[in-house]
Amino acid sequence: MPRHKFLNVDFGQLYPNIASAQGFKTQNAILNTTPYKPEVLIIGTFNPDDGNEAEFFYGRNRNYLWRIFENFSNNNNALNGPNHGIPQIGHIFELCTKFKLSFADLITETEVELNDYSDTLLNRECNRGQIQNNVEEIVKYICETDSIKYVYFTTKNENLRCLWQLWLNIETLVHIERSDVEFGSILTPSGMGGVDNFNGLHRAATIARYWIWVNAIPNIHPQPFPNQNGYAHLNHQWLQGCNVNINIY
Repeated sequence: MPRHKFLNVDFGQLYPNIASAQGFKTQNAILNTTPYKPEVLIIGTFNPDDGNEAEFFYGRNRNYLWRIFENFSNNNNALNGPNHGIPQIGHIFELCTKFKLSFADLITETEVELNDYSDTLLNRECNRGQIQNNVEEIVKYICETDSIKYVYFTTKNENLRCLWQLWLNIETLVHIERSDVEFGSILTPSGMGGVDNFNGLHRAATIARYWIWVNAIPNIHPQPFPNQNGYAHLNHQWLQGCNVNINIY
């Protein structure tokens, strides 16, 4: 049965010649060991080991997450240009360190093989009881990792009711022990979030702007945009602490 590609991986052993990879390990599809104290946990759905070319979380070619974080770290350019591709794996670990990131996925295994592993099909199998969910382990990780301040889920599609309920279960259970953790859903980095690109901006640049400014209060951006179905924006204090100039996006 398809399992999570990064279920239990020691990236230092996997990439022994990449210095930045040392100290990164996953357990239960959670990046639970890092050479820093993580502040942000980003939760996705599933990374199957079935035909998946990704070297790390969000490493598939169709995903913009690492391009956006590279942009955040690269002189704060506004990302108006074309898609320049995903950074190399060594640089991804450097970005993790700079932004104090950690990752987890809701699903560790599916009981059936799927033609694709879209959230729609994963939600169907979730409804059928054909997935192994990761709620208990994610809750444990957050509650035991005092440095985690912000937790973001990479979808806001509440029609995916089974997956959405898993996310809500995590938030509810964590808040029993840690009311200080901030939860929110961000526009999906896959680019499939159903919003139009801002005029003249690349898809990745549009997502970056949403991540910083959607529903921000107060919204001081010169081109404010309306409430988008409850999307959260990335915490500004955290971004600015990582030397991101949020006002140019």
